[in-house]
Amino acid sequence: METQTEIATILKSPTLFAIKFLNIEPFEYQAEILEDEHPRMLIVGGRQIGKSLTLAIKALWNAFVKPNQDILIIAPTQRQSQVIYDKIFDIIYKNDFIRSYTTKFTLSETKFQNGSVIRCLTSGLTGEYVRGYAATMIIYDEAAFIPDEVFIALEPSLAVKGRQAIMSSTPYGKRGTFWNIYSHEIANRTNLWNIYKIKSIQNPLITKEFLEMARNSRTPVQFAQEFEGEFIDDTGLFFPFNLVLACAKDYNYSFPLTKSLDDRWILGVDVARMGMDETAFVVVEKSQDGSRKVIWSETRSNTKITDVAARIRDILSGHDIDIVYIDKSGVGAGVLDVLESMDITDRIKGVEFSPTIREEIYSALKISMERGSLILNANDNKFLYQFNSFTASYGKDSKLRIVKSNDIHDDLVDALAITFRDDDVFTVSVFNEINELLDKQGREIQNVRDGNWSVIGNGDII
Repeated sequence: METQTEIATILKSPTLFAIKFLNIEPFEYQAEILEDEHPRMLIVGGRQIGKSLTLAIKALWNAFVKPNQDILIIAPTQRQSQVIYDKIFDIIYKNDFIRSYTTKFTLSETKFQNGSVIRCLTSGLTGEYVRGYAATMIIYDEAAFIPDEVFIALEPSLAVKGRQAIMSSTPYGKRGTFWNIYSHEIANRTNLWNIYKIKSIQNPLITKEFLEMARNSRTPVQFAQEFEGEFIDDTGLFFPFNLVLACAKDYNYSFPLTKSLDDRWILGVDVARMGMDETAFVVVEKSQDGSRKVIWSETRSNTKITDVAARIRDILSGHDIDIVYIDKSGVGAGVLDVLESMDITDRIKGVEFSPTIREEIYSALKISMERGSLILNANDNKFLYQFNSFTASYGKDSKLRIVKSNDIHDDLVDALAITFRDDDVFTVSVFNEINELLDKQGREIQNVRDGNWSVIGNGDII
């Protein structure tokens, strides 16, 4: 049992607090972040480095040890902001000593006897949900996905009693406030921000074998962003970062048994080759005006064609799906054969993914995104990252090619794209838009190659 003097010493250090009070032994880089009291910190991290746990301990230590702290945990969506807070909640729930000092202990807010409080909030698109708070500490989680307007809106929150602002995220392109601060500090060494860049391999618990598996199942862009903390320029990507984020909204997947009579449910299925990628199921709700919303998605690894067929049968029997589109250019043809034997092919169509068809449906998908008529789930980062798998290439025949590797995870986007094969999508006007889009992108790529234009940092062409 520690003496009062020993306890006082422990409470002066968040690292000792974690070890002695929470029974958590931080890694070296975690301890460095915990002990850092610089007023501005930016953490660029790969997956599975323990960012959330580190920031949970840092927030809890500040609230528990220092009186009258107002700590905000902010992320693009409520579910994302809950990630750090849930770790705080679990720590307090399992620790009778710390819990005894709380005066309010809920799933979104904790208050302590010393007047400190920790809250988790969603940022919204403009910071509308977080204005009015005066904070001593703000933790911006998934900061690469937070709109620039939010950071501007929250600047006054730290003006009076602010002590520390922390941005933490896996990168998502050379764009936005998170990237601008990082790149400016790296280039100019102003010391306005303390920068931490931590790769997944630095976590002693992550094996090289795991990382090699991750590398083999992703594009170089995906792996560099997600595991090495690299900021990638989106020049040449068919789906630019800002376009994808503009479609991302805060909602939870909901797949009710019945739908509105005015809506149409379309299931897209991208069937995996055994052992390489994943079978993806995506359900899109299509309104009468042609707008679409992804209402449910699922991926499965190492699935036999009979398992895929059985899963489609279960989805059809449990939900009011209007039509199913399956890529039949590969092993999907075998799934169609199995479904035919089950006698449930009345709502199922196979699509041959020829190069022409592929460009048509990806272009129709992009046009829908540019029109603002497609809604993606902002909580599904796996889905959002897969849009980075597609690049635009200008071939020798002067035609644009949409290029992707056959050895990476882009299954969810493929399953979504195939739903755009829906019969009434390919009208003359849409075909004209597709042709204009392909022609425009082809000219842009050629002009970049010829040196007629320059490419600025966010990937826009000028």
